[in-house]
Amino acid sequence: MTTDAFIRYLEETIGYLNIKHPDYSILAARVVIYDLHKKTHDSLLDYVNELVNFEDNTKRICSLINDETYQVFVDHHHEL
Repeated sequence: MTTDAFIRYLEETIGYLNIKHPDYSILAARVVIYDLHKKTHDSLLDYVNELVNFEDNTKRICSLINDETYQVFVDHHHEL
């Protein structure tokens, strides 16, 4: 079982336990937030680079933002 599959199973199980006691919803929310933190990048520039280097279903690179917008992010990513 992969870590992602285990975390999904844990989220679902804790969600069902909410029927027994409402505090399980808090625990389920914490597990979901932990999972989101694990999947997010540390900087905005990493996200912008993903948008520029996006691959479609045919593995062709097709940028989702234009060059001008990309340059704004590159120049000001520390402030943003």
